[in-house]
Amino acid sequence: MGVNPNSSLNLWRVLGLALFLRVLLPTSAYFYTRDSTIFYTGDSAQYIVPARELVAHHRFFSDGSSEARIWNSPVAPAPDIIRTPGYPLLLTVGLLVGRLALTTIALQILLSCFTVYMVYQTADLLFENKRIALIAAMLYAIEPLAVLFSSLLSTETTFTAILVVGLYYLVRYLRRQSRTDLLASAGALAASVYVRPVGYFLPLIVAIQLGLWMLFAGYQNKSRLLADLTVFMVVSFALTGLWCIRNEIVSDYSGFSSVFGDDMYCNMAASILATNRHLSYSEMQDRLGCYDLGIYFQDHPKQKAEPLRDIVKYQRDAAMLIFIRNPLTFVGIYFEGVIRGIFDPLSTEFVRFFALYPKDGGLLETAVDDGILKTLEVLFRNRLLASTTVVLLLVQLLYLTSACFALFKTPLRDPAILIVLVTMVYYLALPGGPSDWGRYRHPAMPIMCILASYGLCAPWREMSRHLSESSAAIEPEVVTKTSPSQMTGQRRHRQTARG
Repeated sequence: MGVNPNSSLNLWRVLGLALFLRVLLPTSAYFYTRDSTIFYTGDSAQYIVPARELVAHHRFFSDGSSEARIWNSPVAPAPDIIRTPGYPLLLTVGLLVGRLALTTIALQILLSCFTVYMVYQTADLLFENKRIALIAAMLYAIEPLAVLFSSLLSTETTFTAILVVGLYYLVRYLRRQSRTDLLASAGALAASVYVRPVGYFLPLIVAIQLGLWMLFAGYQNKSRLLADLTVFMVVSFALTGLWCIRNEIVSDYSGFSSVFGDDMYCNMAASILATNRHLSYSEMQDRLGCYDLGIYFQDHPKQKAEPLRDIVKYQRDAAMLIFIRNPLTFVGIYFEGVIRGIFDPLSTEFVRFFALYPKDGGLLETAVDDGILKTLEVLFRNRLLASTTVVLLLVQLLYLTSACFALFKTPLRDPAILIVLVTMVYYLALPGGPSDWGRYRHPAMPIMCILASYGLCAPWREMSRHLSESSAAIEPEVVTKTSPSQMTGQRRHRQTARG
């Protein structure tokens, strides 16, 4: 992962720019607002509470406080089986130092700059072109979501940094066929799941994709690749399986995180029921008891005495039944969420960061309940929010269109490029549904920047190729062209020969 001496100066400038932007945003926002709460998100407390438990009691617990509750999690102190320990472990550094926000944000800024560097390395490995790699790093250095979330007490920056490391080693394995690289990738991807469980299924998707490529691309050494993929899967799921064993021991719940069932029941199922009953999304969540266990147990009194695993199973099964009975509504709500997640510029978060927008609420519920037209109507009532939206949306469209253009130029039979593309689609498509918004696009942005850099360089490569071909076509004419004196000498030679 060394830096080419010829490009190191430029890369250091890009890293310097990344550091400058990531320091400038929180510093300017704090001095403008004089309010340290701008660095906290709606779910920051859900990670801070178990982090404090780790420091004080060396256990991963939720204390049952209202600020730490997620959906209908228990109100009494209990082992936390919803959140995972990756991000709370990072927060413990700030807690031990005694400056939680300052320390954590400083660490996240360094992690985000490290991600810029890894974007450079991954792009260089993928396309073997320093210019493309440098442009990819530059795109991620100025990417709005990457700059913003490094200043918030949220999982995105840490998760994305670990994910890009896993992706880098996976690409390197496909280029060099080193099993050490494959094991490093499996370990990094498993570590990312401990930060955010959304990556839990990615190793399986990667193995399936490479298996299909092996079958249809005529790969010769099938037995070796099959053995490597088996090891990759075993290592990935063995590492995440350790947390499943912990959950089974402390709560009789054998899954990695109950957040999957909670989201199915209180997000997607609630949205479908709200559509069918002509209620608002939040009103339906209230009726399901998603924010109040008292309401939930009124509808399900027998579950008061049931273990948590049975409650989670009930919610998951009830949600699946609603999906099966309403397939068209499910598909419509899901893909509406995917589109919203891809294009949402997150302008409300930027304006809110400077205390110029209410801390509570936003446009997500309006978008879910009333659609895009009503959302735009509300949006353009606020000139600052509207102008911020236009600028950020144009930036996102540039990244997205450049990445899409790259798909027509890249060799998609290359397994490394296929894996990068599949990973990006995975993180853009998996969230879906009513809760999907621009925040969930964050892990896909390093990959989008890599592809966008290739797409932006493609026209220049085409122009250079045409110029080279034109020069090659002109050169023979230049070589065979003779001067008048040479032509005179040739005529005299022919005349002498005839004489």
